[in-house]
Amino acid sequence: LDERIRKQGSPVSYFNPLHGRNMMVDSITINNIEVGRVMLYELDQPFNKYDNILLHQTSRIIAVELQKNSFITSNKGFMYSYFFADLLDNPDINYNSIKERLSVLGYNLKDEQYILVIPSQSYHNAKANPNVIAEQLKLILHGSIYAIYKNTITILISRNKKDGVSEYEFSRLTEFLTANNLTAGISNAFTDLEDSKKFYQQALKSVELGIKLGFNSVIHRYSDYYIYHILEMCSKEEDIRLFIHPGVMKLLHYDRDNNTDFLNTLCEYLKTPGQTSNISKRLHIHKNTLIYRMNRIQSIMDCKIENGDEMLSLGLSIKIMKYLNII
Repeated sequence: LDERIRKQGSPVSYFNPLHGRNMMVDSITINNIEVGRVMLYELDQPFNKYDNILLHQTSRIIAVELQKNSFITSNKGFMYSYFFADLLDNPDINYNSIKERLSVLGYNLKDEQYILVIPSQSYHNAKANPNVIAEQLKLILHGSIYAIYKNTITILISRNKKDGVSEYEFSRLTEFLTANNLTAGISNAFTDLEDSKKFYQQALKSVELGIKLGFNSVIHRYSDYYIYHILEMCSKEEDIRLFIHPGVMKLLHYDRDNNTDFLNTLCEYLKTPGQTSNISKRLHIHKNTLIYRMNRIQSIMDCKIENGDEMLSLGLSIKIMKYLNII
């Protein structure tokens, strides 16, 4: 039926075997994009020669009314925006059909997808309106499409696996966001369009966590926050303070009692374990001072930082403390 309607460009008649009735169906189109169907059911009298014309006029009237819809008026790049919004909004969508129809419109999906979001609370103070912001982002993130979805600027970035989103693009994106006082979040890469909604939520969550944790950044990558997301979910079931390594709590209390800064030294050490030169530069201390501090830290905590499991436990403890605003 879909193919017949597209080929014919007018209502199609057919027999419905389920009800034993004749039916007519027509397409609702906006900017040559099919957005719905109108179906007419033969009941008290058979179809006549005028019903076909009236059904087509009805479809056109509905199309006009739909263009007053807030989604359509807020999306200038409507052809791509409609399909992208449908990916996020429709759990029963035919994903293969979406790929094919995007291809027909001249948009070829690559191997990997990312979703970038700018929530409304970020752009409501911006000088430019959301469509202008989104159009500028499209120039930075080549091969992307966008929709203003639930008052959020939402961008689908499509890339080959070997390329991904380049650091150059991140650099330009950071400059643009900073200049316009905007905050964005970006999801991990995904390959299946069926997961679009989950990765949209990922991108939103990265912004939420970044702001909550006070990270001074204009772009928040979910890959940097997934552990905090796990902690958020765990905290609904358990008191996650109980999972903090006892040695780290000893170090916290020692710093408070003696006005030292050993916990911060440990945090910096765990970012790049063993790289004494880099750690010393970040802390603005001599390498020998760092070695002395690390020996004191291990003595206070009563544990050795010698293997991956120990470092993982200490690192996780510090993230829990950051999440709970203990540090």
